Amino acid sequence: MRPDPRSARRRTVLGAAAAASLLLLAGCTPAASPPGSGADADLDAYLGQELDWVTCEDTATNTKDAELFANPALQCASVEVPLDYDEPEGKKAHIALTRLPAAGDAEGSLLLNPGGPGGSGTSFVAATLPQWRASSVAERFDIVGFDPRGVGLSTPALDCYTDEEYDAGDVPRFGAVYDITSAEEAGELAERCAAGSGGIANLVNAGSADVVRDMDIMRQALGDDRLTYLGYSYGSELGAMYAAAHPRKVRAIVLDGAVSPDLTASEFRLSSFTGLQARFDDLAALCAQSPDCVLGPTRRPRTTACTRSSSRSSRHRHRPPAAGT
Repeated sequence: MRPDPRSARRRTVLGAAAAASLLLLAGCTPAASPPGSGADADLDAYLGQELDWVTCEDTATNTKDAELFANPALQCASVEVPLDYDEPEGKKAHIALTRLPAAGDAEGSLLLNPGGPGGSGTSFVAATLPQWRASSVAERFDIVGFDPRGVGLSTPALDCYTDEEYDAGDVPRFGAVYDITSAEEAGELAERCAAGSGGIANLVNAGSADVVRDMDIMRQALGDDRLTYLGYSYGSELGAMYAAAHPRKVRAIVLDGAVSPDLTASEFRLSSFTGLQARFDDLAALCAQSPDCVLGPTRRPRTTACTRSSSRSSRHRHRPPAAGT
């Protein structure tokens, strides 16, 4: 099986589309509808669906995932959701799920998202299978990863670049598009994304608010009265948004980070880098207490050297490095 560029696209596509959309729409993305608002009145056809769990070996799109998904312990399914929640009887989207069934009597499902935007929850569960099987959590809960709409195995897929550009590495890492600085450039990227994604409707309906509403349909399709959720990085934001939109439908939510809604993109990156440096300083100080510390007996020379090295290398980059997930 030939390596498929879609494995890289999972990390880049949603972020690129989101960057273009943010510049074009200037913050007009709607918030998730509150519970009881009547917005879900026409979703009965989606809320009662039953999942058809099958083996995952035929779902992989690249050689790496083919090895992971060949594990017979994993099960795969998809959830049908409206492409546009304002038109629930219109076109459909399908959200891919991968499940590790509970080793004991299942008390419910643990839904998880690894971050991004653009991270594949299906691949994440498959790649971390040994850790989950060694965890007591997997004794009591089905571990379920999902690919948010537009990502990975979910359809419709979002795509902003050609196979040649992926193969050449000429795409932003993790979807961070720092070199787009004007509305004209954002418009050009949005047109590329729309052309490669099957139309503008697939882009404008792939925001976080849509993913949160998909998560509520997933919860019901999994048979859970209340959501148990684990979110990493951007997945933390999805969990917080779900709790705000559906506070009475939450059993437990674990988030590895909190995102302030008041920060601009630049302020968010600065706060992230500041936090990373502070934690590295703590690590270096702790390590220096050991005579065999790989960072040396004191933290200052090592961190200064790292800073200088980073400064020198950054001058040779064509675009700033992405912060990642």
